[in-house]
This record gives sequence, structure tokens and C-alpha cells, in this order.
Amino acid sequence: IHSSTFKEFSNMKLDLANNEFEKASSFLCDMTDELTDWWDGEVGKVIDGGGNGCDAILCPPATYNTLGRATSEDDGECVECESATFAGAVTCPEATEDNSREKEILDGLYIATAGDQWSKVVNWTETNVCSYEGIVCSDGGAVTEINVTSFGLKGEIPADIWELPSLRKVDFSSNVVDLSFEGIEKATKLKEL
Repeated sequence: IHSSTFKEFSNMKLDLANNEFEKASSFLCDMTDELTDWWDGEVGKVIDGGGNGCDAILCPPATYNTLGRATSEDDGECVECESATFAGAVTCPEATEDNSREKEILDGLYIATAGDQWSKVVNWTETNVCSYEGIVCSDGGAVTEINVTSFGLKGEIPADIWELPSLRKVDFSSNVVDLSFEGIEKATKLKEL
């Protein structure tokens, strides 16, 4: 079926979720105003609620929803998830192995910089890295920010800090630390240092 014929169908329920699509067709996205009755009117309801009609057909890559598409329900939007590589993801595939590696890296930072002597130590070395004070995570649970300003870190920041796959922002200011930029090329999403 050529995508141009889709507008001939009213109230279409086109379930594209959980496949390996790169994105929804730009043709479909450009004509969502004409497809407002699809999914029992959900496309129109999402648009009326200020959302993206295209998301109501298929969540874009790097997002997910349990239905693979946005709905007008509370919390029905496509949620950010760095590891959702395809459109229409129904889960955020944060691998346990990745999360354990993030914990290993952050716990290594704590040990290498005399964490037991920091002035601010809330939940560090607990099970969930997202509960560590100064750590910000995405909705999917990936570490996106380290802000340990004035925590009292001393020593050398381990170079494996750059291996955090979703790291966007780092702030070690007002601490007595040495920071090496060796390996920073691994921090492909880093925007602020």
C-alpha cells in the first residue's frame, strides 16, 4: 500500500508498535490533520491537547510509550529514552548491564575522590544511581548529568566517567580535583562541562 492511500481510510487502527521502523512516514506526519479520526479519534485528541499528531501514530526513535504511540490519556506522551533506537518502542530497553556499569563508574568516582569525606553524601553507593545526590537521570534511568559542585571531592576524576553513554552535563567545580580529558571522545552526548 502506498502511504498516499491511507487518507482514504477513516478511523484506521494501524498498529506499528514494537517493530524496527526508523520513523513514521513523513507523508503520514504531514497529513495528521486529515487523520484525526484514526485510533478512535486519538490522533485528533493528541493534536487538540497540544501534542504531535505524528507521535499518535508512532513514537519517534529515542522515545517510548507502552502502546508505541502517544495517547490523550494522562502520561500518554512518548517518553524520552535514549536506548529506544527504533520508532514505536513499547519499553525503554535500558539494559541491566549498562545500569550496573553506570553504578560501577559512579561508585569508582566516589572512591577515587574520597567520597567518605564529602560534605554532601546522600544515597551514594546505594542500589539506584538515580537516587545519588547530584546525579540526574533520564526517564529511562540513564545518567545524564553529574553535578557535584562543592561536594568536597579530592583527587583525580577517573577517566571512565566519559563512558557514561547518556552523559550530557558535568560539573565538578569548587572541588580540589584533577580532571583528565583522556577518553572524552566516548562522551558523544556531552554538551556542557
